[in-house]
Amino acid sequence: ACIAGCSMGAVVGGIYAAGKLDEYRNWIESLDYLDVLRLVDVSFRLGAIRGEKVFGQIRKIVGEINIEELRIPYTAVATDLTNQQEIWFQEGCLHQAMRASAAIPSLFTPVMQGNRMLVDGGLL
Repeated sequence: ACIAGCSMGAVVGGIYAAGKLDEYRNWIESLDYLDVLRLVDVSFRLGAIRGEKVFGQIRKIVGEINIEELRIPYTAVATDLTNQQEIWFQEGCLHQAMRASAAIPSLFTPVMQGNRMLVDGGLL
């Protein structure tokens, strides 16, 4: 079995592959309306929300784990807008791969990685 996804599928799939789905569900279920509003970190560049607060919490949940350390093979797909190509994350930092794959243009700011501008993997 393996897990592959883009956007929210990459996020939930990564959390599942890390064995942290219960912790994620508990966090989501604990949020009230004001908590959700506090997670919105407004940006005026390339996206309405920076996403650092939300993805910071996801980072706390999954920890500092690399994709190759997961118990289930995992791939997150992002889109490199600079070179107009798909990027498949199959190694490296899990939370960074999830963040890049879920960077919905105009909603979340893109992830800059070297000369690449990474956004939601569903764009191509």
